Amino acid sequence: MIKVEGLKKAYGQVAAVDGLNFGVKKGECYCLLGPNGAGKTTTLKMLTGQLAPDGGLVTISGLDPLADEKKVLELINIIPQHHAMDPFLTVEENLVFYGLLQKIKLKSIKARLNHCLDAFELRKIKDKKVTELSGGEYRRAQISRAFIKEAPLLFMDEPTANLDIIFKNKFWDLIKEEKKKGVTVLLNTHDFNEAEVLSDRVGFVFKGKIVCDDTVGRLKGLTAKSIIAIKFVSPEAASESAGELRGIFGEENVSEASAGTMELKVREFDGKFFSLLQRIPARDIVSFEVKHPTLNDVFRVLGKIHAGNTVARS
Repeated sequence: MIKVEGLKKAYGQVAAVDGLNFGVKKGECYCLLGPNGAGKTTTLKMLTGQLAPDGGLVTISGLDPLADEKKVLELINIIPQHHAMDPFLTVEENLVFYGLLQKIKLKSIKARLNHCLDAFELRKIKDKKVTELSGGEYRRAQISRAFIKEAPLLFMDEPTANLDIIFKNKFWDLIKEEKKKGVTVLLNTHDFNEAEVLSDRVGFVFKGKIVCDDTVGRLKGLTAKSIIAIKFVSPEAASESAGELRGIFGEENVSEASAGTMELKVREFDGKFFSLLQRIPARDIVSFEVKHPTLNDVFRVLGKIHAGNTVARS
Protein backbone atom coordinates (compact mmCIF):
# COMPACT_ATOMS: atom_id res chain seq x y z
CA MET A 1 0.00 0.00 0.00
CA ILE A 2 2.91 2.35 0.73
CA LYS A 3 6.29 2.10 -0.97
CA VAL A 4 9.22 4.42 -0.25
CA GLU A 5 12.60 4.17 -1.96
CA GLY A 6 15.56 6.52 -1.45
CA LEU A 7 13.33 9.39 -0.27
CA LYS A 8 15.17 12.69 0.28
CA LYS A 9 14.29 16.23 1.38
CA ALA A 10 16.59 19.06 2.41
CA TYR A 11 15.94 22.52 3.85
CA GLY A 12 18.91 24.53 2.67
CA GLN A 13 22.01 22.63 3.76
CA VAL A 14 20.11 20.51 6.29
CA ALA A 15 19.03 17.04 5.16
CA ALA A 16 15.67 16.47 6.89
CA VAL A 17 15.11 13.13 5.12
CA ASP A 18 18.18 11.39 3.78
CA GLY A 19 17.43 8.24 1.76
CA LEU A 20 14.48 6.57 3.48
CA ASN A 21 13.43 3.08 2.38
CA PHE A 22 10.42 1.16 3.68
CA GLY A 23 7.13 -0.42 2.66
CA VAL A 24 3.77 -0.98 4.34
CA LYS A 25 1.41 -3.85 3.53
CA LYS A 26 -2.39 -3.72 3.58
CA GLY A 27 -3.82 -3.83 7.11
CA GLU A 28 -0.42 -3.24 8.68
CA CYS A 29 0.60 -0.46 11.08
CA TYR A 30 4.09 0.81 10.37
CA CYS A 31 5.60 3.24 12.86
CA LEU A 32 8.32 5.80 12.27
CA LEU A 33 9.75 6.19 15.76
CA GLY A 34 12.36 8.77 16.63
CA PRO A 35 13.19 12.04 18.40
CA ASN A 36 11.85 15.44 17.44
CA GLY A 37 13.53 16.71 14.28
CA ALA A 38 14.33 13.23 12.95
CA GLY A 39 12.34 13.81 9.73
CA LYS A 40 9.13 11.96 10.56
CA THR A 41 6.67 14.78 9.81
CA THR A 42 8.53 15.78 6.64
CA THR A 43 8.26 12.17 5.47
CA LEU A 44 4.51 12.08 6.13
CA LYS A 45 4.02 15.32 4.19
CA MET A 46 5.83 13.86 1.17
CA LEU A 47 3.78 10.66 1.36
CA THR A 48 0.51 12.61 1.40
CA GLY A 49 1.44 15.02 -1.39
CA GLN A 50 1.80 18.08 0.83
CA LEU A 51 5.50 18.39 0.05
CA ALA A 52 7.55 17.55 -3.04
CA PRO A 53 10.58 15.32 -2.41
CA ASP A 54 14.05 16.28 -3.63
CA GLY A 55 14.72 12.71 -4.65
CA GLY A 56 13.51 9.14 -4.39
CA LEU A 57 10.24 7.38 -5.08
CA VAL A 58 6.92 7.33 -3.22
CA THR A 59 3.84 5.36 -4.25
CA ILE A 60 0.51 5.11 -2.42
CA SER A 61 -1.41 2.07 -3.62
CA GLY A 62 0.68 2.29 -6.78
CA LEU A 63 -0.03 6.00 -7.31
CA ASP A 64 2.25 9.06 -7.20
CA PRO A 65 1.05 11.47 -4.45
CA LEU A 66 1.85 14.49 -6.63
CA ALA A 67 1.03 13.32 -10.15
CA ASP A 68 -2.10 11.47 -8.98
CA GLU A 69 -3.00 13.88 -6.19
CA LYS A 70 -6.79 13.66 -6.52
CA LYS A 71 -6.87 9.85 -6.56
CA VAL A 72 -4.44 9.60 -3.63
CA LEU A 73 -6.42 12.05 -1.49
CA GLU A 74 -9.51 9.88 -1.99
CA LEU A 75 -7.59 6.94 -0.52
CA ILE A 76 -6.21 8.57 2.61
CA ASN A 77 -7.20 10.09 5.92
CA ILE A 78 -4.75 12.24 7.87
CA ILE A 79 -4.49 13.06 11.57
CA PRO A 80 -2.08 16.03 11.54
CA GLN A 81 0.22 17.03 14.37
CA HIS A 82 -0.72 20.73 14.39
CA HIS A 83 -4.05 22.55 14.71
CA ALA A 84 -6.12 22.34 11.54
CA MET A 85 -9.73 23.22 12.45
CA ASP A 86 -11.72 26.38 11.75
CA PRO A 87 -11.76 28.35 15.04
CA PHE A 88 -15.00 30.15 14.18
CA LEU A 89 -17.08 26.98 13.76
CA THR A 90 -18.45 24.59 16.36
CA VAL A 91 -17.16 21.04 16.70
CA GLU A 92 -20.13 19.65 14.75
CA GLU A 93 -19.84 22.32 12.07
CA ASN A 94 -16.15 21.54 11.64
CA LEU A 95 -16.89 17.86 11.11
CA VAL A 96 -19.68 18.52 8.62
CA PHE A 97 -17.63 21.13 6.76
CA TYR A 98 -14.68 18.73 6.53
CA GLY A 99 -16.96 16.03 5.12
CA LEU A 100 -18.29 18.44 2.49
CA LEU A 101 -14.72 19.37 1.52
CA GLN A 102 -14.14 15.65 0.98
CA LYS A 103 -17.17 15.69 -1.36
CA ILE A 104 -19.11 13.26 0.80
CA LYS A 105 -22.91 13.36 0.51
CA LEU A 106 -24.60 15.09 3.44
CA LYS A 107 -26.62 11.98 4.31
CA SER A 108 -23.42 9.94 4.64
CA ILE A 109 -21.74 12.72 6.65
CA LYS A 110 -24.60 12.73 9.18
CA ALA A 111 -24.33 8.96 9.63
CA ARG A 112 -20.57 9.16 10.19
CA LEU A 113 -21.02 12.25 12.37
CA ASN A 114 -23.00 10.30 14.94
CA HIS A 115 -20.32 7.64 14.99
CA CYS A 116 -17.59 10.24 15.57
CA LEU A 117 -19.48 12.12 18.27
CA ASP A 118 -19.91 8.90 20.25
CA ALA A 119 -16.53 7.27 19.54
CA PHE A 120 -14.59 10.41 20.50
CA GLU A 121 -16.91 11.53 23.33
CA LEU A 122 -17.81 14.80 21.61
CA ARG A 123 -21.59 14.83 21.90
CA LYS A 124 -21.61 17.07 25.00
CA ILE A 125 -19.32 19.62 23.34
CA LYS A 126 -20.57 19.40 19.74
CA ASP A 127 -22.06 22.91 19.92
CA LYS A 128 -18.97 24.52 21.40
CA LYS A 129 -16.82 26.69 19.19
CA VAL A 130 -13.30 25.41 18.69
CA THR A 131 -11.89 28.41 20.57
CA GLU A 132 -13.81 27.28 23.68
CA LEU A 133 -12.27 23.80 23.80
CA SER A 134 -9.59 22.55 26.16
CA GLY A 135 -6.43 21.07 24.66
CA GLY A 136 -7.68 17.51 25.07
CA GLU A 137 -11.12 18.33 23.66
CA TYR A 138 -9.57 20.03 20.64
CA ARG A 139 -7.36 17.03 19.97
CA ARG A 140 -10.27 14.59 20.18
CA ALA A 141 -12.30 16.73 17.77
CA GLN A 142 -9.41 17.02 15.32
CA ILE A 143 -8.73 13.29 15.41
CA SER A 144 -12.41 12.54 14.81
CA ARG A 145 -12.35 14.41 11.47
CA ALA A 146 -10.26 11.62 9.98
CA PHE A 147 -13.16 9.21 10.56
CA ILE A 148 -15.84 11.25 8.80
CA LYS A 149 -14.54 9.71 5.58
CA GLU A 150 -13.93 5.97 5.26
CA ALA A 151 -10.62 5.33 3.51
CA PRO A 152 -8.15 2.43 3.21
CA LEU A 153 -5.10 4.40 4.46
CA LEU A 154 -4.65 6.39 7.66
CA PHE A 155 -1.66 8.66 8.30
CA MET A 156 -1.16 9.78 11.91
CA ASP A 157 1.33 12.36 13.15
CA GLU A 158 1.70 12.34 16.97
CA PRO A 159 -2.02 11.51 17.21
CA THR A 160 -2.36 11.24 20.99
CA ALA A 161 -0.50 14.41 21.99
CA ASN A 162 -2.55 16.23 24.70
CA LEU A 163 -4.79 13.20 25.30
CA ASP A 164 -5.19 11.72 28.78
CA ILE A 165 -4.29 8.08 29.32
CA ILE A 166 -7.94 6.95 29.48
CA PHE A 167 -8.76 8.28 26.04
CA LYS A 168 -5.39 7.18 24.66
CA ASN A 169 -6.36 3.60 25.41
CA LYS A 170 -9.79 4.07 23.82
CA PHE A 171 -8.17 5.56 20.74
CA TRP A 172 -5.67 2.69 20.48
CA ASP A 173 -8.56 0.21 20.63
CA LEU A 174 -10.28 2.14 17.84
CA ILE A 175 -7.17 1.96 15.64
CA LYS A 176 -6.92 -1.79 16.26
CA GLU A 177 -10.51 -2.14 15.05
CA GLU A 178 -9.67 -0.13 11.92
CA LYS A 179 -6.75 -2.47 11.23
CA LYS A 180 -9.07 -5.48 11.50
CA LYS A 181 -11.15 -3.89 8.73
CA GLY A 182 -8.04 -3.82 6.53
CA VAL A 183 -7.08 -0.16 7.03
CA THR A 184 -3.35 0.47 6.53
CA VAL A 185 -1.77 2.81 9.08
CA LEU A 186 1.39 4.90 9.04
CA LEU A 187 2.17 6.25 12.50
CA ASN A 188 4.67 8.98 13.37
CA THR A 189 5.39 9.18 17.08
CA HIS A 190 8.00 9.43 19.80
CA ASP A 191 5.65 7.74 22.28
CA PHE A 192 7.26 4.34 22.85
CA ASN A 193 4.18 2.87 24.52
CA GLU A 194 1.98 3.92 21.59
CA ALA A 195 4.41 2.42 19.09
CA GLU A 196 4.52 -0.84 21.02
CA VAL A 197 0.73 -1.11 21.36
CA LEU A 198 -0.17 -0.33 17.72
CA SER A 199 2.75 -1.25 15.49
CA ASP A 200 3.33 -4.39 13.47
CA ARG A 201 6.72 -3.03 12.44
CA VAL A 202 8.85 -0.11 13.59
CA GLY A 203 11.45 1.94 11.74
CA PHE A 204 13.79 3.84 14.07
CA VAL A 205 14.60 7.22 12.51
CA PHE A 206 17.69 9.27 13.33
CA LYS A 207 18.79 12.33 11.37
CA GLY A 208 16.59 11.52 8.38
CA LYS A 209 17.61 7.86 8.10
CA ILE A 210 15.96 4.60 9.15
CA VAL A 211 18.70 2.87 11.10
CA CYS A 212 16.74 -0.22 12.14
CA ASP A 213 13.49 -1.73 10.84
CA ASP A 214 11.73 -4.85 12.14
CA THR A 215 8.83 -6.17 14.20
CA VAL A 216 8.54 -4.94 17.78
CA GLY A 217 9.37 -8.38 19.18
CA ARG A 218 12.47 -8.89 17.05
CA LEU A 219 13.74 -5.38 17.73
CA LYS A 220 13.50 -5.89 21.47
CA GLY A 221 14.99 -9.37 21.30
CA LEU A 222 17.93 -8.51 19.08
CA THR A 223 18.91 -5.18 20.63
CA ALA A 224 18.21 -5.45 24.32
CA LYS A 225 18.19 -8.08 27.07
CA SER A 226 15.67 -9.05 29.70
CA ILE A 227 16.66 -8.45 33.31
CA ILE A 228 16.00 -10.92 36.13
CA ALA A 229 16.09 -9.18 39.52
CA ILE A 230 16.69 -11.73 42.31
CA LYS A 231 15.98 -10.61 45.86
CA PHE A 232 17.86 -12.62 48.48
CA VAL A 233 17.04 -13.05 52.16
CA SER A 234 20.03 -10.86 53.05
CA PRO A 235 22.96 -8.97 51.50
CA GLU A 236 25.22 -11.73 52.76
CA ALA A 237 23.23 -14.40 50.91
CA ALA A 238 23.42 -12.29 47.74
CA SER A 239 27.20 -11.93 48.08
CA GLU A 240 27.62 -15.66 48.67
CA SER A 241 25.66 -16.43 45.48
CA ALA A 242 27.35 -13.77 43.34
CA GLY A 243 30.15 -16.12 42.28
CA GLU A 244 27.68 -18.79 41.21
CA LEU A 245 25.67 -16.24 39.24
CA ARG A 246 28.74 -14.91 37.43
CA GLY A 247 29.82 -18.44 36.65
CA ILE A 248 26.45 -19.16 35.01
CA PHE A 249 25.69 -15.87 33.24
CA GLY A 250 29.11 -14.30 32.79
CA GLU A 251 30.78 -11.45 34.69
CA GLU A 252 29.38 -8.73 32.39
CA ASN A 253 25.75 -9.87 32.87
CA VAL A 254 25.61 -9.82 36.68
CA SER A 255 25.39 -6.72 38.85
CA GLU A 256 24.20 -5.68 42.31
CA ALA A 257 21.08 -3.50 42.02
CA SER A 258 20.78 -2.82 45.75
CA ALA A 259 21.73 -4.45 49.02
CA GLY A 260 20.43 -8.01 48.79
CA THR A 261 19.26 -7.78 45.15
CA MET A 262 21.22 -8.99 42.11
CA GLU A 263 20.33 -8.31 38.47
CA LEU A 264 21.01 -10.74 35.63
CA LYS A 265 20.90 -9.77 31.95
CA VAL A 266 19.59 -12.54 29.70
CA ARG A 267 18.43 -12.76 26.08
CA GLU A 268 16.07 -15.66 26.71
CA PHE A 269 15.09 -18.11 29.41
CA ASP A 270 17.24 -21.02 28.34
CA GLY A 271 19.11 -23.75 30.21
CA LYS A 272 21.19 -21.19 32.12
CA PHE A 273 18.13 -19.93 33.93
CA PHE A 274 17.06 -23.42 35.02
CA SER A 275 20.63 -24.20 36.01
CA LEU A 276 20.47 -21.16 38.29
CA LEU A 277 17.34 -22.49 40.00
CA GLN A 278 19.11 -25.77 40.72
CA ARG A 279 22.40 -24.33 42.00
CA ILE A 280 21.21 -21.47 44.25
CA PRO A 281 19.60 -22.69 47.50
CA ALA A 282 15.87 -21.95 47.38
CA ARG A 283 15.95 -20.84 51.02
CA ASP A 284 18.24 -17.94 50.09
CA ILE A 285 15.86 -16.47 47.48
CA VAL A 286 12.88 -14.29 48.41
CA SER A 287 11.58 -13.48 44.90
CA PHE A 288 12.25 -13.11 41.17
CA GLU A 289 11.18 -10.14 39.07
CA VAL A 290 11.50 -10.27 35.29
CA LYS A 291 11.84 -6.98 33.40
CA HIS A 292 11.48 -7.45 29.66
CA PRO A 293 13.15 -5.03 27.22
CA THR A 294 11.08 -2.20 25.80
CA LEU A 295 11.33 -0.02 22.69
CA ASN A 296 12.66 2.65 25.03
CA ASP A 297 15.65 0.36 25.77
CA VAL A 298 16.18 -0.24 22.06
CA PHE A 299 16.05 3.50 21.40
CA ARG A 300 18.69 4.20 24.05
CA VAL A 301 21.07 1.71 22.47
CA LEU A 302 20.50 3.05 18.96
CA GLY A 303 20.66 6.64 20.20
CA LYS A 304 24.16 6.14 21.56
CA ILE A 305 25.26 4.81 18.19
CA HIS A 306 23.47 7.18 15.84
CA ALA A 307 22.70 10.37 17.72
CA GLY A 308 25.50 11.08 20.15
CA ASN A 309 24.01 11.71 23.55
CA THR A 310 20.39 11.27 22.48
CA VAL A 311 18.29 9.55 25.14
CA ALA A 312 14.71 8.34 25.06
CA ARG A 313 11.92 10.66 26.15
CA SER A 314 9.98 9.51 29.17
